[in-house]
Amino acid sequence: RAVIERPRPFVEAKHYFGPDRRRKQDEYYSGQERRKDPDEQSQGDIDAMFD
Repeated sequence: RAVIERPRPFVEAKHYFGPDRRRKQDEYYSGQERRKDPDEQSQGDIDAMFD
């Protein structure tokens, strides 16, 4: 029923094609790498500590 009454836009990405599965807007979303801890170091930063 929801598919008919509230159709979702389709997403086309490198590894996914299909309906947008997000159900609500996240007010804390902050860009592409939202799951990355801001203080988290990259692998390059870690490697540089050992050089």
